[in-house]
Amino acid sequence: MIHRHASGRSGRLAWHTLHSAAEADRGRSARSHPLLVSCHEEQFVMICAFAKSLCRTTTLLSALFAGCVTAHAADVSFVEPKDGAQVSNPIHLKFAVDGMKVAPAGDMTPGTGHHHLLVDGQALPSGEVVPVNDHSIHYGKGQTETDVTLTPGDHTLTMQFADGAHRSYGPEMSQTIKVHVK
Repeated sequence: MIHRHASGRSGRLAWHTLHSAAEADRGRSARSHPLLVSCHEEQFVMICAFAKSLCRTTTLLSALFAGCVTAHAADVSFVEPKDGAQVSNPIHLKFAVDGMKVAPAGDMTPGTGHHHLLVDGQALPSGEVVPVNDHSIHYGKGQTETDVTLTPGDHTLTMQFADGAHRSYGPEMSQTIKVHVK
């Protein structure tokens, strides 16, 4: 059942949910559910036609969400070295990112960013700009491998993924490891 307000700019769609035979035996029958739509008249007509065709085989709601998949959470990791590793200079680092794409600094495409190495630092809050100093190394060309030289001793390495403007994606897009430099 499809209704349209006189303005032609919004409307109400209704679809029916059919219940199983067991539910029908308990007195339940098809139910109508409203779906409010706000759009231009041409779009409303297209939505109505689409809804009618979908309602012939399934409920509108299940059809709309049938193709949905659970989003995989994005994360970053050190491929090399591993947490607790004993390393020698120069230290070879490999970074990985999953659920987002690496892009150079300045690229503001959603879902992209680049790596930053925070030496003896910690993950930054979401939105905070990664500082430019002796303890943070920016890989603004989109590098995923590099060699660094550190003073002998224990160090904490935090890889922070950030957007094209160097704004941190937060602790959830960082990983911290400890290494001992010989």
